[in-house]
Amino acid sequence: MALTALDKMNINKYLREHAMGDIYFGDMRNTLGKRKNSVSDVEFLDYFTEYVAEVFRKDEKISIKHVSKVVSCVSAILGWVQEEGQSVSDETLDKIRSFKDFYDEYLERTGYEKDDDLYENYIVVAVNDVNELYPSEVVSESLSKYITKVAELEAVIKKMEKDINEAIRQNALLQAERDKKSERIDSLSEDVRTLEKDVRDKAKTIIELSESVTSLEGRITELSNALNDAQALNLELGSFKEKYEELALEVARLQGVIDDDIKVKTEEAKRKAKHTNMEALMYQALLFDRINVDGLVRHLKEKHISTDRSEVVEVLNGMKKIVTLDGSRFSTQPSYKIVQPTLREDGVFEIDVPMECKHYDVMLVSDMHIREMEGRVLRGYDAMLDYCSKNNINLVLNLGDFYNGTGSHTLEYEHAVQNYKVVEEAIERIPRQDGLYHAVLGGNHDKNVARYGFDPIKMMADAREDFIDLGYTHSTVRLNSPTNYLGCFDIHHPDDFQFPVDLEDDGIDLDYMNGYLDGIYTKQGRSREDSYIDILGHTHRSQFNYPGGYCYIPEYIDGATKRGACHLRIYFDEDTDIKYMVFMPLSYSTATRLAKNNEIVYQKIKK
Repeated sequence: MALTALDKMNINKYLREHAMGDIYFGDMRNTLGKRKNSVSDVEFLDYFTEYVAEVFRKDEKISIKHVSKVVSCVSAILGWVQEEGQSVSDETLDKIRSFKDFYDEYLERTGYEKDDDLYENYIVVAVNDVNELYPSEVVSESLSKYITKVAELEAVIKKMEKDINEAIRQNALLQAERDKKSERIDSLSEDVRTLEKDVRDKAKTIIELSESVTSLEGRITELSNALNDAQALNLELGSFKEKYEELALEVARLQGVIDDDIKVKTEEAKRKAKHTNMEALMYQALLFDRINVDGLVRHLKEKHISTDRSEVVEVLNGMKKIVTLDGSRFSTQPSYKIVQPTLREDGVFEIDVPMECKHYDVMLVSDMHIREMEGRVLRGYDAMLDYCSKNNINLVLNLGDFYNGTGSHTLEYEHAVQNYKVVEEAIERIPRQDGLYHAVLGGNHDKNVARYGFDPIKMMADAREDFIDLGYTHSTVRLNSPTNYLGCFDIHHPDDFQFPVDLEDDGIDLDYMNGYLDGIYTKQGRSREDSYIDILGHTHRSQFNYPGGYCYIPEYIDGATKRGACHLRIYFDEDTDIKYMVFMPLSYSTATRLAKNNEIVYQKIKK
């Protein structure tokens, strides 16, 4: 059932009212009311694809955010309909492949400036997705060469046939002329026989006729030579026909080779697609239980995939980064399971403060919730690095939820792959700055990623020297001079999803916070008096509780309006202890820079 004009208005209204990360296809479908189950995913895909094409056909200035959301919907729905085997029209696929051309033509026609975020992170992704999911057939280079060569030879042969036909026509004209001359000779011979009776009277005429005969014989010789040339052309044409037939046989042979090659590649593509499907189903089975090879074979056959033990082992070998062997000498057959990393908690991070340093500066950030390495993440890092460079800061303390963790409530193979790719891209693309280090405490969203068999924080620290793994939930930050212990403060990222974040007059409930923090210190065998202050992420709030001795750091990248960070300066007294701290809240503006709001001087109240 096609989308109505009202349906399309409701869909666009939903996209305008929701941020990119808050768009859910099920909610969008609910905007159709009772018709929601009557409209297929393919009809949604056709509408979004035509919407993008139509926008770029016009000259009006487009809404970058809105078009980005629509293109992201195209990418998402493409994966669903391809996985479910739904048929997508060639016209729709060709329109998606032409998104880049549409956008380039629109920019050239209107003169508007190109938006790199829209182009690189949405349009290019959609085009790559459709080319990967629906690859178009490509004529091999070798076949293209031979087809071109045959076409050239056919053109040459056609020209030669034309020339030969012209020569034959000329030869026919010459032959006709020769026949006429031959008849004339016969007539003249008859005249000669008649004139012989009167030789003496007609001697002059006989001489003239003899000269004419001589001239005609020369012409006959010329015509004979022309005829010989025409016969030679006929022979050459026969030679070209033989070469053409040889080339035709060679083309047929090469076509057979190409067909065999395409058949092999097609079979290989089918095999890879099968293994990809097997890997997804095997991963899903291994997420919940240990299982041996025979069990995996049975599981796949239940999913209508015919396979055997050797093929399952081959796929398992390709999954060795995320699958481990779990067997013993007592088992008749080893089983496999998803590798679950051991998450380190309650660590200690030591900072060596330079000799005779009167103060030490740290950048505090939290809750980046990186879903993908898009433009806003890179811009956020550029702003952070710029501020640190200008203010001589060499350490960033990240208080958790570095990654968002796709698939928070279900364990799916696609979510595992997506999260792994996000971590790999972050390792590669997050900007570096000489002398600046990032110490990262893992949060509850980072733990969601770890359920898929890899610790994203440890993976970052292992791959890059400028990242430091602080473990999860809590870490003590110790400050040391070359000769003395200067003091410490503690950083936290609570695991509790129900952690109260409702603001009251004095901020988050003090009794709850004291109970939470006392529980942490009791578990460690420490007192809160051992720490100068407690600094927390997780709440996405910016709050400072002076009497309670704790503060909250807001979200840095993921928020919509209250994004920010904090510049912490720690002062030391002559006894080489912490004297007091100055918290400088920073707002992260749309101009992609960090700006200081005010200064909060904090000195621990001794109890």
